[in-house]
Amino acid sequence: MELYATGGNQWLQLSFGKQKEDGKHQEEDPDDLWEFTCVFRHDGDIHTIQSFDSYNVVYQKQNNSFITKAGRVPPDHNVLRSVDENIYRTFAEANNGHVAVYNPSTATITEYLTIQDLLLDIGSEPIPETQPVCKISFTGFPDIIQLLSYSTGFAALSSSGQVYTWGDERYAGCLGREVTNDCPASRPCPVPLLCNLPTGPINHLTTSPQSYLLACLTEGNDLYVWCDPRRLPPSLQTLFVNQEANDAEPNGPTPVVITDAEGNEVDGIVDVAVGAEHVIALTDRGEVYVIGENGSGQLGLGEGVEFVMEWTRVPLRLGEEGGDRTKKKKKVVESVKAGAWASFLVVGEEEK
Repeated sequence: MELYATGGNQWLQLSFGKQKEDGKHQEEDPDDLWEFTCVFRHDGDIHTIQSFDSYNVVYQKQNNSFITKAGRVPPDHNVLRSVDENIYRTFAEANNGHVAVYNPSTATITEYLTIQDLLLDIGSEPIPETQPVCKISFTGFPDIIQLLSYSTGFAALSSSGQVYTWGDERYAGCLGREVTNDCPASRPCPVPLLCNLPTGPINHLTTSPQSYLLACLTEGNDLYVWCDPRRLPPSLQTLFVNQEANDAEPNGPTPVVITDAEGNEVDGIVDVAVGAEHVIALTDRGEVYVIGENGSGQLGLGEGVEFVMEWTRVPLRLGEEGGDRTKKKKKVVESVKAGAWASFLVVGEEEK
């Protein structure tokens, strides 16, 4: 399989195999990528890209096994990986510094004030008597399959399709639900408007640690988004223009219809990913659509495009870098991922 990428590359986080040593600087800044470019090839599958500010990690499906990484890894992340690999693979770190981890054996979500609190709690070093661990645990979550962070909080998805959100109440739009005494902002609570949807339960959740936008897909390929609109660039605020609003919960999730250049509805959205200020979506026909900011090349539309305010299909040239066009197999996009200022395509092959 192959990994294609476009976007910000200031820490060589897209340059797999061309790593920058910690503490050393290049004489020249590495170039950002402005179009989708093959950055990594793997004989096995490519399943998950875990994206952070300054580096990316690639995993395969079997046992969520590590394949490779690119970029500059913060020291705290290196310590976490050395102490507990399982926590490292699944922890979520928000832009405000808070960290969340999930323990399936105890059905517990634990939120820490900082990653240093997490490291102290798991025994990376003795805990000073004068330095208590700042954390809060939430029990009764036996089937969490995704735990993600947005800029000021967290979101989780259960195997039954239940979406939970919690975080800073000042950005209540990111919660997608009403804040009450029974369902405070600080505790994981369900998003009611994402229950009993016409096309089935939610099966995929996405956001970014630097974003105030969250999105999800139903089993029937319907796309829903919600956000704190004050924190979105104008190019993403158009997601909520002319869409069906919910009068009972104005900050709740909104269904989004993707249209092509002729204004026709694009059916079959099978994957979606949210970056800091952009969104990328994949159709069942292998077409990739993007919307939002392109200041680092994250949309893959070329250096001359600053942003797009409408869904735009990306012209893909997979395997055209001098490849053999006589092959009996063709390259297909199997999934999309997003970093804060980058986008990724996981590309496989199928018979022509």
